[in-house]
Amino acid sequence: MAVCLQMQAATRLHTALSAVVSLSIVLSGCGDDTEKTSLTQIVLIADSMGVPIGIDKRSLFFELLLRNEDQLYPKWSNKALLDLYPNMRTVKIAKIGYPSSRLLPELTNVPENPDGRSLVIVAMGFDDFSHMLTEQNLEKVIDSVRELKLNIKQLLRYFQNKTRFPNGVDVVILNHQDLSEGLGLVAPFWPGGGFCSMWPRENNEVAEVYRQMFLRLTAMLASLSEEEHFMLADVNSLMRGHGAWFWLKESPYYYKDDPTFWFTADCLHLNERAHHAIRELIWKLLPERITNPQRP
Repeated sequence: MAVCLQMQAATRLHTALSAVVSLSIVLSGCGDDTEKTSLTQIVLIADSMGVPIGIDKRSLFFELLLRNEDQLYPKWSNKALLDLYPNMRTVKIAKIGYPSSRLLPELTNVPENPDGRSLVIVAMGFDDFSHMLTEQNLEKVIDSVRELKLNIKQLLRYFQNKTRFPNGVDVVILNHQDLSEGLGLVAPFWPGGGFCSMWPRENNEVAEVYRQMFLRLTAMLASLSEEEHFMLADVNSLMRGHGAWFWLKESPYYYKDDPTFWFTADCLHLNERAHHAIRELIWKLLPERITNPQRP
């Protein structure tokens, strides 16, 4: 089967002052065998991002991609993958607390797919930085970013295997939400317990390590997406204006039309609003041959 490069740009206007732009290059099969290039399998590889924590399971971004909740989101009633591909196989691997190194062995649970294309959505890596809860060390952060990059490359190689997936794979990888919205700290009077209480509240060396963690993570994934040609879902930018500083009108990310908090009460996981926005972000990234398969 011939191979061609297909470039797709997806833009989401997030505030009146900023825009989220995601650019991806996807390896796509070219040819007349539409049956073999149809989507027949979707795979989720995730840590707690794929597990309902503090929200209903039906509100998870992955579940919404599969089946829209029409009463909550009527404008999306005709945008669900299982409506377009009712016979598509669904594979969900979502493990709370699993760093990327522990998720890799789970790939053997993904069936081979000789019947068509696969769509793989990856939301992993945040638990690679669990050491930040007890020790804020920049050298450890740098090492963890480097290890995560290697693990993502290993995951991509698995799905690039033409024996397992002869008709090709489209890959979407999510980057990571930052409660502090790029500052590395939350307000000294910020209420709430859980992870909220663990965040720095003064602009000091610890806050700088947190800030560097997200800067380096985001930069690594952006660079890797260009190198490896996967679609990058920029959750980090999407969440700006909905983190710990959502209320601050002086913030450059203040979203005057919707100043709301998109985390759950634990300040770590995401609420229903965030998951719906992530579903929307991913949908707009997907190639039209997936979201509109009837178009000639």
